[in-house]
Amino acid sequence: MVINSNLPIKKPLPVTTTVIVVAVGMNGLLFMMNDALSLPLFFDSFFTIMISAFFGLVPGIITGLLSNLFYEVLMGFPGNFYPFALVNMFTAIATAVMVRKGFLNTPIGVIWIIFVLTLGNSILGAVIVTFLFEGFTNLVADDIVKAIIHTGNSIFTSALFTRILINFTDKGIAVLLTYFLYRHFSKMDRTSSTP
Repeated sequence: MVINSNLPIKKPLPVTTTVIVVAVGMNGLLFMMNDALSLPLFFDSFFTIMISAFFGLVPGIITGLLSNLFYEVLMGFPGNFYPFALVNMFTAIATAVMVRKGFLNTPIGVIWIIFVLTLGNSILGAVIVTFLFEGFTNLVADDIVKAIIHTGNSIFTSALFTRILINFTDKGIAVLLTYFLYRHFSKMDRTSSTP
């Protein structure tokens, strides 16, 4: 079933700005909860995906960039979160473009969004972590990377494989939730426009 799309949502600048600030805060909250629970996930772009899907490219990119800068503040400026702003901005770009092209309209399209985000995030993240941080960023994911390295794989291969596993779960949850919200709001929109 194809749903009529009115995305991205066009709102006045103060509304969009408020939504971005709230999304950055929520990304930060999820990031801190994830860190406190020591989960082998990232949860760093959950709301970047939603903002990109519902509000478009520019608000999504801004959300992604500011989220990673906010993580630096939250963690005491360790210097290992701001380089990953590129990954979060990629998430925004890929999500916004794919939603604009109608991928959020069907379950197959949703699977494609998850695939593209998983692969893109994993490759970019592995390149950054390998070449800037020698494979480790003091996250729970590093334990998985170390275990894979001990099997004889390179740092890059280990970082990439770890990120594929994590991003598939991480981005999959965010995209599926976005899809269900999209369907819900689309049904509400169709119901309210019926006389």
